[in-house]
Amino acid sequence: MNKVFVVLLGVGVVCVLAVAGLFIWKAGAPAAPVPEVPETASTTITSPTTTSPVSVTEEEFDKGGVAPSLMSLSMKEWEWQEAEYADGRKVAPSKAGVFTLTFGAGGGVEIGTDCNSMSSTYEAYSGTLKFGPVASTKMFCEGSQETEFAQLLSTTSTYQFTGKGELIVKTADGTKVTFR
Repeated sequence: MNKVFVVLLGVGVVCVLAVAGLFIWKAGAPAAPVPEVPETASTTITSPTTTSPVSVTEEEFDKGGVAPSLMSLSMKEWEWQEAEYADGRKVAPSKAGVFTLTFGAGGGVEIGTDCNSMSSTYEAYSGTLKFGPVASTKMFCEGSQETEFAQLLSTTSTYQFTGKGELIVKTADGTKVTFR
């Protein structure tokens, strides 16, 4: 009986060592290469509700009609169009195309104005948006709307996308800031 027990114990030890060796070997195996994806003329946007990418061309995006669920902060450079304050007052940039936000995938944001270049960090989660401290060049530009624009960003609390391809940012006091 002791011989049978010793043999079974030996077989069990060998099996355990074989399985452990298999796991160690598999863990050290090189990963399969990732295939290259050819560049195309369209921007690929991944919907959070699907696992497959959906392509939207710049022309389709510019025409609007894009599903908000396919949009992201980092998909393009966003240009300030208008701010509508809670009291009904509206302000638009006096110079088109200079007030911009370019969100990086790593949590950084580049901010363009009619005077200085700025950068900051941001946190976006489930419709909330917060900007960190802003770093800026220090030129003085008479008549600049930079201070007002920076104030709007510093009080940002939420964001959403529209079917017209817009980014709507809302501040803590209810001001609505539109970007395209």
